[in-house]
Amino acid sequence: FGHMVQKAMKKSIPFLAIAFLGLISFAPVQKSGKKAPIIPYYTMMNGEMTNPAIWSSISHSGPGCFCAPASCSPFHLNSSRFLYIAHAVTLSCDLVLDGNATIIVEAGGSLIFTGSASVSGTGDFLVQPGGSVEVAGSLNLIGTGNVTIDGYLYVGGDLTIDGAATFCGNGIVTIVAYFCSWSGNWG
Repeated sequence: FGHMVQKAMKKSIPFLAIAFLGLISFAPVQKSGKKAPIIPYYTMMNGEMTNPAIWSSISHSGPGCFCAPASCSPFHLNSSRFLYIAHAVTLSCDLVLDGNATIIVEAGGSLIFTGSASVSGTGDFLVQPGGSVEVAGSLNLIGTGNVTIDGYLYVGGDLTIDGAATFCGNGIVTIVAYFCSWSGNWG
């Protein structure tokens, strides 16, 4: 009987090794150049942008995810994160928006930055009709980022548009700047 067990073991070991290697070689792998999945965040109430209690990953009516898209020092938003703001939201630190991230301030929503904001890489910043944004500091558009203002934008500091960045829209823009420059696309 032991002789039959040894034969069975010799036959099953190569099969197990092939099955194991098959699992490894067929494991899902994200190919380079492929975009990461979109990670949505919706405001459910007024509050500080870093407060996890104001966000849902489903809709403006919830349920809450008790998650925040980023933390301060600065608030660095990247990696395909999409923020949909339909409430009064404040950010008490600087914002860096890049890496295919998007902020959309919807009708009735407002976003107030007590610091400065920078849109770089492929980041997009959209203010829809009825939405408003206040930047106490400077607003810098660098790289291929896009800013579309169809609502209201107030910039308390300087505005800089550089590279292939696009700044356009049909809204109202107020710039209280000591310095305003652009080498990008002003549409």
